[in-house]
Amino acid sequence: MFSRIQTLYSNFKKITITHKINNTMKKYILTIMLFSLGFAGYAQVGIGTASPTLTLEVVGANDNGAVTGVDGVLVPRVNDTDMSTATDGTVDGQMVYNTVAKKFYYWNGTAWTAVGTVINNVITTSSITPTYNDENVIIYTGPAQNFTLPDPADYNNKFISFINAGSGSAQFITNIPNRTSCSVNRGYLFFSDGTSWYNAGGF
Repeated sequence: MFSRIQTLYSNFKKITITHKINNTMKKYILTIMLFSLGFAGYAQVGIGTASPTLTLEVVGANDNGAVTGVDGVLVPRVNDTDMSTATDGTVDGQMVYNTVAKKFYYWNGTAWTAVGTVINNVITTSSITPTYNDENVIIYTGPAQNFTLPDPADYNNKFISFINAGSGSAQFITNIPNRTSCSVNRGYLFFSDGTSWYNAGGF
């Protein structure tokens, strides 16, 4: 009789322990699920802040104070001597710092490009009324003619370069306050205020 009671008590303990374990596991699983749902619904990550306002916000201990020796973000560093032959990037916008060139580079989907590099968009034309597509360098190869620069409204607060590689002087009479001409093998830098082009210098 006593042995039967012992057996029943032992089985009861096993059931109770299993029940407790199951309840504990349920609590853990529920906590993980709630955390995952909360993270999915709150896709902003903060480092140094509990209330990020952007996708990723990093706030230093000395926020908005004078710079210290430990302030800043360190991006991956590379030591390629020629970034034009470096391994291609994977994602458009990927960034590294080259410790040889002492420059930041970003992958533009085609090539590694140094931050701050001026990328020239060149149009070479013999037409005096070419169709422009946001070019900032114009190379003219035609004869002496009255040449039409782009609409200054499309280049507000921008510079363009004009190079005369043609066979005669190019005259500019449209959207320029003072008539200007450019001799063969010469060039001008023009600035737009959104209304007119201004000669900013020759070369």
